[in-house]
Amino acid sequence: MGGCHIYTLSWTAHESGIIDNRWHGLQFPAGICIIMSNECVKYVVQHKYDFKQNVIDDVAFGIFCKEHNIVVSQVGNCVINAPYQDGVMVYRNKHANPKSRKHDVYNMLSVAKAIQVACIAKT
Repeated sequence: MGGCHIYTLSWTAHESGIIDNRWHGLQFPAGICIIMSNECVKYVVQHKYDFKQNVIDDVAFGIFCKEHNIVVSQVGNCVINAPYQDGVMVYRNKHANPKSRKHDVYNMLSVAKAIQVACIAKT
């Protein structure tokens, strides 16, 4: 599992479920870009009940990785035209209104469908 930005947790944020320093030093992929292989996605789905539900999602991914001995690594960066590994595509989806995630969900469904159609057309 990886991402464009890997953070090391060193703060508390009660609203995000980080209420003490228990997870300080934890490395986690930033929520703006979490990258997983197909095998990793399948593993995560098989072990979905191991995710901490009381911690913000990107930190929960980091905790999951630590508890399951999954290496978290950086892949490229989130700068437009930045070099990425061959075969890696990074798409940043964020609506202008940060309080309206419904548009983000709709946009990602549209992107996923377009990728699916393109992949089917290639076969």
